[in-house]
Amino acid sequence: MSEGNTLEYFEKKYHAKPDIAYHYTSLEAFMSIVQSKTFRLTSLSVSNDKSELSYSPDQFRSDFNKATKDHACHARFGSNLDKALKELCVGKQTDKVFSLSMTSLKDNLTHWNAYGDQGKGVCICVNFGALYSMYAKLNCANILNDLCLKTNALYDEVSRIDFIKKKMDLLCEVLSDKVVPAFSGVLTAAILNSLYSLLQMCTKQACFADEKEARCVFQQANVPMCKGLVEIVKNQLQAQNNKAYEQLKRNVNNAIKKIGIENEGYYLSQYGIKSYRNLCFNEVWGSGVIPEVILGPLCRQDKDELESFLESNGLYGVEINKSKVPIR
Repeated sequence: MSEGNTLEYFEKKYHAKPDIAYHYTSLEAFMSIVQSKTFRLTSLSVSNDKSELSYSPDQFRSDFNKATKDHACHARFGSNLDKALKELCVGKQTDKVFSLSMTSLKDNLTHWNAYGDQGKGVCICVNFGALYSMYAKLNCANILNDLCLKTNALYDEVSRIDFIKKKMDLLCEVLSDKVVPAFSGVLTAAILNSLYSLLQMCTKQACFADEKEARCVFQQANVPMCKGLVEIVKNQLQAQNNKAYEQLKRNVNNAIKKIGIENEGYYLSQYGIKSYRNLCFNEVWGSGVIPEVILGPLCRQDKDELESFLESNGLYGVEINKSKVPIR
């Protein structure tokens, strides 16, 4: 049994509780994931849902005002808030958005048929507590929290408002009033545009609610956003500490490189050439990243062979189960 990088390891070492979602895929794709320690995020612009990224600025302004009506952030935004909301980007989405689609539904027939190679593939239990542990291990968790993040799809106004509230709570914790007493016009605009982009990536039409989708999402603008946040923290510190700033800057650049998310790649699918980004877990790879694998109801994979394969790739003690869906 591996000593580190289990579910318990992440919780004890980084205080990262398990954050589980399920990814249905073919055996071939699963083998590639394990050997590379990497998940592939594909472009949402080629999704089979034509309503992706259709969340509008008007919807966001309404949701934001409802979510922050009595929030402490209002005082720090000051007069910049109304202006930034009015000037919120209304142009067409130009920055590519990439997503790893998952679900909260374990061993589900609909997902086996749609995404699990018609039941011949596997359902991977993915622990995104490992992602946030990786940010912590690379010493830039506060800066990288929104670089590439796991979230549930948002199907209605209530879930969007709750999402905004949590993001504003986190923002005010990271950029406390001791670090940034008041948000400047530039920072206010950056915060709102970033939050709007996140809502665009997470919002789904209510007709898809039965899928209970969870997503790991990324867009290229998140890279300069994270790097820019380092500059904001530096410039707003009352007591300048150049040594700490330079170290934080190195940590952020190093983390982005190790995660592998910045460079775009392409692959050939049955629907044509598509772009993707990699999300590499090499820094924290272990059984806590994939604590369980479920073999599809029509999957003929031998359990002992699979266990041997997983252990040869650093995944010890992974629970391997057979689907209980009664089809043949």
